[in-house]
Amino acid sequence: MNIKGFARQVGRNITKSKYRLLSGAFGLALGSATLSFFVALSFGIRDKVLGRIYPSNQIEFEVEKVPVFGLGIKVSSRIDEPVLSAIKGLDGVSAVYPKQASKFQAKLWGGREIFGYRANLEAFFDGVQEELVHDELRNLEEASLGPENLGIPCSKDSDCPRGGSCRESSCHRPTYYDKFRDPRIVLPCLGDSDCVEGETCINRRCARPCDKCKGNEVCIQGECLQRCERPSDCAPSQECKSFPQGFACAPIPCSISDPAQQLYDQPPKSLPPCPSGTYCATKDLLSREGFCEAPIPVLLSPFIVDVYNSVAATAYGLPRLSGPEVGLGLPFSILFGESYFVEDESAYKRLVKRAKVVGFSSKALDFGVTMPLSVVQRLNAFYRGRQSALEFTSVVVETTKADAVPAIIQDLKVLGLVPTAKSEERRKAMGALAVLTVLFLALSLFILVISSLNISHTFMTLVHERRQEIAIYRAVGATLLDIKALLLAEAGIIGMAGGGVGVLAGFLLSRLFVFGMEKTLGGMFSVNIDIFSFSASVVLLGILASFVFALLGALVPSSVAAKTDPVKVLSQS
Repeated sequence: MNIKGFARQVGRNITKSKYRLLSGAFGLALGSATLSFFVALSFGIRDKVLGRIYPSNQIEFEVEKVPVFGLGIKVSSRIDEPVLSAIKGLDGVSAVYPKQASKFQAKLWGGREIFGYRANLEAFFDGVQEELVHDELRNLEEASLGPENLGIPCSKDSDCPRGGSCRESSCHRPTYYDKFRDPRIVLPCLGDSDCVEGETCINRRCARPCDKCKGNEVCIQGECLQRCERPSDCAPSQECKSFPQGFACAPIPCSISDPAQQLYDQPPKSLPPCPSGTYCATKDLLSREGFCEAPIPVLLSPFIVDVYNSVAATAYGLPRLSGPEVGLGLPFSILFGESYFVEDESAYKRLVKRAKVVGFSSKALDFGVTMPLSVVQRLNAFYRGRQSALEFTSVVVETTKADAVPAIIQDLKVLGLVPTAKSEERRKAMGALAVLTVLFLALSLFILVISSLNISHTFMTLVHERRQEIAIYRAVGATLLDIKALLLAEAGIIGMAGGGVGVLAGFLLSRLFVFGMEKTLGGMFSVNIDIFSFSASVVLLGILASFVFALLGALVPSSVAAKTDPVKVLSQS
């Protein structure tokens, strides 16, 4: 039987028996819809909910705490460079990212642009390495603001929309994620103990001494400065200045007229004016002199936006935030060394610094702000001594593959480190999700098995009704394989059609589910609450499962049809 005739016969058979086959296709569609719905839900929760905390191959550890009279007391272990080196040497570990919390008091103010008034809060903050959050920041920013490349041809920046830049003959929107890096704030000092390891107190400020200079640096007045040939080689807060040793990037001195102006919402005017994007940061709260600095880049947690929308906005009648992107670029001020709860530091140790929100990350502090790690280390050294900057609060361990995590947990237990509460909750949630996924898959497979039995019963009935037709095919030369292939082709088409309809039904059901969640809970969350992930693999799985179970159901009937004795059947007719 040629392919064209075979296809024509399969189409005729399906058309002639469409009502019988429809019942079998319905069962397959139901099973496929159930399967695709729950698999997409499982993948979505894993990637969009649990994955927002840490990817499956990352887990955060902290020093183990032992319960004493109901209190969590830390044991003698600590996280420092030797411990980090030991973790890096473990099998299955690909990267290690330490985190450090602030160890001194601070308070902040700002937010007039969003709330309509100045908010004053106690400041809690920690520091993370830029590499840990770079990809997450970029992906979330593109999801909120669109592609970085606007696709608008240009030859200069003025050809682009406001704030855009012309790069490679195409306009690019302003970006924030790449601003999360150490702005090298200037910190005063009285001695070397006020500085981090590798820096000393030079000219009353922390800097790297000349014996620590790198290849692109030059020794100027006892400290290392970066070499430069043009102003663009330096940071915005520096100038390319000529020295007897050559040109180098040097801090720009500045002054303000009244130290009290540091406590205003906006940075005070400086003399001489600081470069665009910088401000005059004085040496302390009572000083007029200082250096130009860029704002400290900080990250916020999406969780804090959700809490604001669901609690604060309702309680105080404030406007809800449509999404984290509203906060990008938000400026605020931090006064280090003062607190609403504990005694303030001396005036010399009270510093006002400006900050700017450059992104949102699930790895940021839930109730506070997150800065580049090196900034927090230098601040901790200034307020609590050099040793405080050498000990980390926690460490994020990245493994080569997700199934290496259990072994890593056991290895770090020996070092006195255990998963943080957030990571442990994620692990438990992943375990619970795996159990639920298995249960839902079992339910879906059960429906498909019942559908397969229904297909088998339907095709057995069709074989009985088509005995004479099958006998004629056999009499005119159709082989056993031809007869078997006819029925399997019909079953395969029914299976694919049922699977396609089922996947579509599962997708529509998920949209209805998300719509209901948005109507019920939409005002409580700042992010998209679509927790389904209908990827190509989910669609393929739904159609393939229906196809396979349809073929399994038709195997026995097709074998029975192939064994039809044409002589016996035709003689009876």
